Amino acid sequence: MTDRGSDATYQTLRRLLLAPPANRPHLDMMDGNALYGAMGHYLAAMALVNVTEFAHVLATSPALWAPRGDALIERASGTSQALAFAVSERVRIITEALARSAPRTAPAELGAWLRAVLDGARSADMTTGRARLACLSLVTGLLRGIATQRSQRHVGDSLRARLVAFGLRRHARRLEAEWGHAAAAFFNQAHSDDEKLAGLALAAHAIDLVPEAQRQAVADHVWIDTAVPALLRTFRLDQAQFPAEVRNGIVHVLPGSTWAADVLADPLYPLAGPISRVANSALRHLGLCSSAEAFAEACKRDTVPSLLAAVTALDDAWSSSALAGTDEAQIDVASRPATTDTWRVLKTVLFAVTMVLDAVVGAVVELCPSPPKTYPPSATVAQDLPPMATSNTPAPYLTLVSDALTVYAHLYFITCSFGLDGFESYRLVFYSALDVLACDAAASAQLVLRFADALTERHGVLGHRAAASVSFSERIHATYVLLVVEQLVAELPDVLVDRIVLPLCCPYLTDTRYQDAFESAHSVLLAMYKAQSPATLELTPFYTDLLLRCYPAQLSAEQLEVALSTVVASLSDRSDSFAWWVIERLDAAVTRARAVGDDDKRATLTACLAALISHVNLVLLRALLTKVAARIYALPEASAPRVALTERVFAALTDLDAATREEAMRWWLDQAPSFARGM
Repeated sequence: MTDRGSDATYQTLRRLLLAPPANRPHLDMMDGNALYGAMGHYLAAMALVNVTEFAHVLATSPALWAPRGDALIERASGTSQALAFAVSERVRIITEALARSAPRTAPAELGAWLRAVLDGARSADMTTGRARLACLSLVTGLLRGIATQRSQRHVGDSLRARLVAFGLRRHARRLEAEWGHAAAAFFNQAHSDDEKLAGLALAAHAIDLVPEAQRQAVADHVWIDTAVPALLRTFRLDQAQFPAEVRNGIVHVLPGSTWAADVLADPLYPLAGPISRVANSALRHLGLCSSAEAFAEACKRDTVPSLLAAVTALDDAWSSSALAGTDEAQIDVASRPATTDTWRVLKTVLFAVTMVLDAVVGAVVELCPSPPKTYPPSATVAQDLPPMATSNTPAPYLTLVSDALTVYAHLYFITCSFGLDGFESYRLVFYSALDVLACDAAASAQLVLRFADALTERHGVLGHRAAASVSFSERIHATYVLLVVEQLVAELPDVLVDRIVLPLCCPYLTDTRYQDAFESAHSVLLAMYKAQSPATLELTPFYTDLLLRCYPAQLSAEQLEVALSTVVASLSDRSDSFAWWVIERLDAAVTRARAVGDDDKRATLTACLAALISHVNLVLLRALLTKVAARIYALPEASAPRVALTERVFAALTDLDAATREEAMRWWLDQAPSFARGM
């Protein structure tokens, strides 16, 4: 360590830092990397006696902390990075100086340097917002520097470095406490918007480095009021535009919108993830510490309406663009860089919103009564609907999860780019919200009605067009509603199933050009069968023939088997005649496949017939076993198809319940020797 007091370059830097705000342009002329590198270098390299004074200069520099807007965010983050670099450099210097002579003194040496920096940071006049921001920046930088050292320690270190232990954990604990004090001093005071955003950037850098207890030094509502608006400001969702036109079947992006470029250039954009975690932490803690009413009120005031308004604007802008529903092959080559940037931003939006909603829904899930209680029908959702069951889940929680699902409805055009139901963290929030809602039939019906009304208002009468003529916007919104309905259909009254669910499914049941909608529509119908919806009885002839027509072009063998098994299992508990009708249609399809020599189709359909053994009641079992035996005997002895079918039958027998197992096993013991003849 050397005394830098006579270093000409250092003296120049010091004069620039101490210059009044009017002389700020002189400091701004320096390259950012050079400026922050110099700050970190001198702070690390100078003698301990000078460290506090220089840290004071950094904390109180009029020129350094004069910028406004985005420049202030950059300045706060840059200074923090300079301090992190200084920690790394100081550790290196101490290591070189003490590795052989006095390695055990290294923790004290580093501790003395950290105290000197902190003394300088605290010596500023904390009555001003800029001083509090500067102090937070310096402490954040020290914390980041120690965290980096802890993560990198012993990774590729020289033997000399391994000889020196710095007690990093102890230093980290002290800095975590210092950060909590600095954050409280800053955020618990009123600040300009520029200062709040710069402070939030520092909090984003520290969110993964400080324990929950230190983050709670700042009130939850302060974090929320700062972080959520900052995210929306960064993404500028209400300004999103996607001008494009189709020429000769190719989509060309038009000039006129710089939305994606503006978002990517925002200094907070790289911190969108950490900022959303700041909001997540505060929202979850607030939810766990508040009553249902208070938490819902806070979310309604601070979070949900602003999110909903922003994503609605984004959805409208995208749905009206020629880019909606196009893939990369349909986009002009020259336009692809712009669309790549656009999708980069859109996916970041979805990730950030998911992090925020994760806290809201997560808190609700943790606080909901477990197990939930269901009360007899009493609530009337609409005048033309019957009373429906309710639950002991507090109404504010039901409102929150419904709102979360509504926010997701407007983002599904992004979600579906990851697959039918998004990615892992998205699915956790989505299905958790639906699990809460599914305990309350009245709330479930209210949400489905809300979605249906929105679809009708936006696209017209449900189910009135074939899938081929449905717009991208209508299809994507309908697919999302189908995903929701699949989880809630068991709770919906028959009138809603007839009025909303079936018309919503109808356009997509036979058209596979849109695979997501096709799969969702079939999943809803199968969910209706599992719930034994009365509508499925009349639906059975149509749906059975539809399934048989869809194989193999639209349904795989596995999908067909699952679908037919679900249908028969549902019907066998309610109507022997309908269940047997399905079996007869399947058996007839086997006969047709055999007649035309389609061995693959015959094998699949026969395997489906065998699979039904474990899904019928005792009354139907004997007749079904007779049909299955006939299909086995129709195959040549010891042939591969006969062996495969016999094995499939045995597998189905192992899944029987107590009511049918005895009868089926008696049949198997009687028939098995004949089935195996020649094997």
